[in-house]
Amino acid sequence: MGSRSNIPERKWCFACGTERPVTEFSSNRTRADGLETSCRLCKAEHSRRRRARYLAAGLCADCGKPRDSRSRRFCSRCLRVGRGTQGSRALRQRVLVAYGGDPPRCACCSEAGLQFLSLDHIRNGGKAHRRHIGDAGHSVYRELARLGFPSGYQVLCFNCNMARGFYGICPHRGTIPSRRNDKLRQVTDIADPQVLRRCTRCNQLVPRGAYYRDRGGAGGLQSRCGACTRDASLSRLNHIRDEAISYYAVGRVCCACCGESTREFLALDHISGDGSVARRTAGSAGKILYVWLKKQGFPPGIQLLCHNCNCAKRVDAVCPHANGRNLEVAGSCPALTTHSFISKRALAGAYDTPWLKSSTV
Repeated sequence: MGSRSNIPERKWCFACGTERPVTEFSSNRTRADGLETSCRLCKAEHSRRRRARYLAAGLCADCGKPRDSRSRRFCSRCLRVGRGTQGSRALRQRVLVAYGGDPPRCACCSEAGLQFLSLDHIRNGGKAHRRHIGDAGHSVYRELARLGFPSGYQVLCFNCNMARGFYGICPHRGTIPSRRNDKLRQVTDIADPQVLRRCTRCNQLVPRGAYYRDRGGAGGLQSRCGACTRDASLSRLNHIRDEAISYYAVGRVCCACCGESTREFLALDHISGDGSVARRTAGSAGKILYVWLKKQGFPPGIQLLCHNCNCAKRVDAVCPHANGRNLEVAGSCPALTTHSFISKRALAGAYDTPWLKSSTV
C-alpha cells in the first residue's frame, strides 16, 4: 500500500470521469493509493439514489432488506445496531455541543431541547454548503467533525433559524427590516443601465438596469423598478400566507402543539406527514403551495405548527410536546428504540387528504 506522502495532488474520479483534488476523496486502506476510486460527491449521489430506490421498493434504506419494523426508513436490525438512529444522533449531539456548549442551547432564545436545535451558518451560505457536500443533515455533521469543528457556525432552534433565513433577522433580535434597501441593485443586463427612469409605483428616478424585463413594456422593461416588483410579490405572498394561517388556525392563531403565537415562527404542517407528496402535486413549495391550497378551497389534513414542533415531528412523527415525552437534553439521550410512526394511509382516510388520493406515491 502506498504512502500518503506519495499521493499526487489530483486524482481521476471513475464515477464522474473528471480529475479532482485528492482532498475530495475519502480514505480507503485497501487501495494502493489509500483513497477511494470515486469522489465524495459521486459517492453521496450514489448513496442517495440507492436509498431512494430502496425506499420506493418498501425496503430498508440502509441494508435494502424488507422493513419489519414500524419505522418508515429502517428495518429492526438497522435500528437495533444503531445505523441511522443512535450513531447519527450521537454525531448530531457532538456537533451541537461543540457549537452550542454543554448542554447546547439556542444562541438566540436559549431553547435547550435537542429535538428543536439545528446548526446555523453565521455568514449564511448554508444552501451552497449542502450543495457542495452533496447531501444535508448528517453529511454536514460528519464533515464538521472530520475538520475539527471549524468556526463560522452556531446553534439555533428551528424557529430562530427559519426566521433568520426567511427575514434576515430573528424577531427575538428586533423588528424585521424593510426589504427596500436594494433599490439600486442591477437585475437586467441592458444597454445604458445607468440611465434614469421614473418608477410608476414609488415615483423615484431609478437606473434602467434596476428594472426587470417586460416584452410589452416601454423599452422592454417593467413600469415599476425591481425593488417595487419584489415588494409587491412579497406582499402578495404574505397576504396569501396570512389567509392560509388564519383558515387553519383553530381559534387563536398559534401553534396547535405548543401555543407559539409569533407569526414568523408559524408554518403549515401536513398531519399525515405527506408534505413532499403535496408539494409535488402543487408543483412547488412556498407561495405556489399557498396558492394551490387556496384554489383547492383549503383542503383538510393540515394544521398550524411552529417550526420547532414541525421539524421535531418530521423526525419522530410526533412532537415531544404532543406525546408527553420529556425533552432530550445533552447527555440524557436514552438508548433509542423503534419509533412509533403514523400510518400515512390510515391518516389519509381519516383526514380525506386529496393529494394522497391523487398520487401513486
